[in-house]
Amino acid sequence: MESVSLFELNEFIRRVLALNFPEAVWLRAEIAQISQARGHFFIDLVEKENEGEGIIAQAAASLWSRQHKMLSKKYPDTIETLLSEGMEVLLRVKVDFHERYGLKLIVEDIDPAYTIGKLALQKQEILRQLEKLDLIEKNRQIPLPPVFQK
Repeated sequence: MESVSLFELNEFIRRVLALNFPEAVWLRAEIAQISQARGHFFIDLVEKENEGEGIIAQAAASLWSRQHKMLSKKYPDTIETLLSEGMEVLLRVKVDFHERYGLKLIVEDIDPAYTIGKLALQKQEILRQLEKLDLIEKNRQIPLPPVFQK
């Protein structure tokens, strides 16, 4: 009976995954848990059944601090809201498998339109533009006329 070592098996799995996932993929999942250490985010992603709370798939993902800083600049008002437990997110992830540490998904990007919705994003963009033009508080500067009682 032929046998292979655990390292050989894991090395084979790594090569198969590298061949089949050479590029990052967009992944829909719910954030079950998220923790932060030294600026890095460690995320447990799950997919639940359509008709219940049962988990049908689970994976670990990492958002490195450098990538988090880039995403914070790209989505300044939404990134912290999106990265919270219970949020369903659309993440662009690179599939990574290491012989010793196993499967890990590396987060490269996040699509806030999937979670927040396009209308909410448009509203945030309009408010950001109005703030830049210093128009948000413009109506408050107009004095109100006296109110007639009789």
